[in-house]
Amino acid sequence: MKKFWFTLFFLCFLPLNSQMLHYDSYIDIPSADYTEGVFVNIDGNFPLASGSEVSFDPNFGLEWTYMELNTALKWYNGSDFAFDISYRLLQEETRRPSIAVGIYEISFDKFISPVGSDKTYDDEDYDDRPPEIVSLYGVATKNINRNLQVNIGVGRGKFVGYGPRSFVPNTDVLFDENHENWAVGLFMGIRLRVSSPVSFILETDGRDANFGLEYKNRLLRGTLYLMKAEQLFTDNNFARLGLNFSYNFSSLR
Repeated sequence: MKKFWFTLFFLCFLPLNSQMLHYDSYIDIPSADYTEGVFVNIDGNFPLASGSEVSFDPNFGLEWTYMELNTALKWYNGSDFAFDISYRLLQEETRRPSIAVGIYEISFDKFISPVGSDKTYDDEDYDDRPPEIVSLYGVATKNINRNLQVNIGVGRGKFVGYGPRSFVPNTDVLFDENHENWAVGLFMGIRLRVSSPVSFILETDGRDANFGLEYKNRLLRGTLYLMKAEQLFTDNNFARLGLNFSYNFSSLR
């Protein structure tokens, strides 16, 4: 009965507050550490400083993970759809990380971000903005011990930035001109367990730096996070506070 009321509350909450719409993601980067299930994912964030062109940003997603395959359908800002797919090539062993490859932002739109098509966050509106469509990536995830997990990968599109700081971890730092269609960026993160269900997350997604607190069990994942944290003490403060939830419907069985 308790599960029924919890599910009813969750479904009622969906229309009110629908970055990364995956159960096993960090905040805005993928992971090779999969959990099987059927998930409903919601996310919303808003700027901490006034004047941002992007106010409240609600997103909603449906996700399915079976064995080594992960798929997700995302509804950005109530207007645009994108599809993700990834496959885990190797599971973690004693001396080897989990390794996965995937594609984010399969869409009809060349430029698509969590804000929707042909739009993006204020600080990501680069003169040479990489098209997010078909953002291929590879990622490795390794549990160093029971309390520390490390995640590192490379990808194109949404993982490539051209800002004053985000230009550094992409391949165009080596050239005199930009190759926004083919540039590859580095993303990485750590998950540090504070207690059994609670972890601290610190990451960079190739465009900005994010951190947050995550609560996760077999049924529910919730993250309170700060994205674009590197903007906090700048003249143009584009930092955003967000909250996301993932709910595993298959666990109800």
